[in-house]
Amino acid sequence: MLLEETVDAHLVSDVPVGVFLSGGIDSTVLVALAAMKRATVHTITLAFQEHEFNEGELARRTAQRFGTKHQELALSGDDMLARLNEAVGAFDQPSVDGVNSYFVSWAARQAGLKVALSGLGGDNTFRWTPKAKSVAVLARRVPVGVRSVVASAVEKISVHLNSKDAHRKMAALWRDPNFLPHPYFYTRLLFTPAQVLGLLSRKSVVTPEPWQVWLARVAEESRQLDDFTAVSCLESGSYMANTLLRDTDAMSMAHSLEVRVPFLDHPLVEFVARLPGSVKSSNLVPKSLLVEAMRDLLPSEVVSQRKRTFTLPWEYWLQGPLRAQVESEFDTIAASLAECLDGRAVRQMWTGFLEGRTSWSRVWSLFVLNRWARRYLEN
Repeated sequence: MLLEETVDAHLVSDVPVGVFLSGGIDSTVLVALAAMKRATVHTITLAFQEHEFNEGELARRTAQRFGTKHQELALSGDDMLARLNEAVGAFDQPSVDGVNSYFVSWAARQAGLKVALSGLGGDNTFRWTPKAKSVAVLARRVPVGVRSVVASAVEKISVHLNSKDAHRKMAALWRDPNFLPHPYFYTRLLFTPAQVLGLLSRKSVVTPEPWQVWLARVAEESRQLDDFTAVSCLESGSYMANTLLRDTDAMSMAHSLEVRVPFLDHPLVEFVARLPGSVKSSNLVPKSLLVEAMRDLLPSEVVSQRKRTFTLPWEYWLQGPLRAQVESEFDTIAASLAECLDGRAVRQMWTGFLEGRTSWSRVWSLFVLNRWARRYLEN
């Protein structure tokens, strides 16, 4: 099997190799295959007090099943507060992501490892994109006035929904379906176009940027692919490369840890990319192609659990242990950002988060941006 050969090749090292283990399918697959090839496999997991984010118990059972040498790092909001400057300081440029990689990499080094495998790349599709595509097609067929009314209605409804940010993105798509060249990019928005304009200072000048040209080019290239493969291609070339891989590299190397990503090995990616979308997608089973290939090895509890991403409990921490420091950070905007970022709008975004009107990711991104700029652009 190609995946088995790929993992085997990534295990080649003159030092012990570990695996980042969550409760998800991708990392479990890596552990299962690594355990077939090596007598001793090290696994590393982050665990949290917040139950809905904690995959520690499931990871422990997986580690026990495959006989790994398991290391678990319990991370609390107070721990994060104590090491917040250290973690943000490890960014080579501001990002909303990466802090989880910083701490799991630290745990790997504490376990004596210098190399670790990550399941990054196994999940490069986005479930909202088909719905976004349908909205875009419909929005382009109706008058601007109707689009505006529908967008406003969706925004009002979103306040009462758990998926409020996803619905705000859909509202942005209704308002201007041609602002971005492919519906996928709306699903990956952190801030809607209207929110970006609201955050910018009146002194800011909005001009066409090279990234807009790049988005248009890759969107055009994806049109010749089936829907599933097109989204995989867009995800791999944008969010995967520009955020996930970049941040993983920066944060792991801050601990002198080499992270390898078997799911993104060229022969494997090229093989899967050539398969028709119908083979790779199933509404009933997430990651159906991978699950079918590994069915004899995967624990059923891993396959049947609800899908979730490897995310720290920011929702709780920002309202708890980190609240005072974040509020203090937003008291003033870094001098290097003051010409382009509206401090009042930033503080309104923070208030919106505390009142449940927006997600943690937006205020966290603004915190990192301001803290990073204050540290690296003003000293």
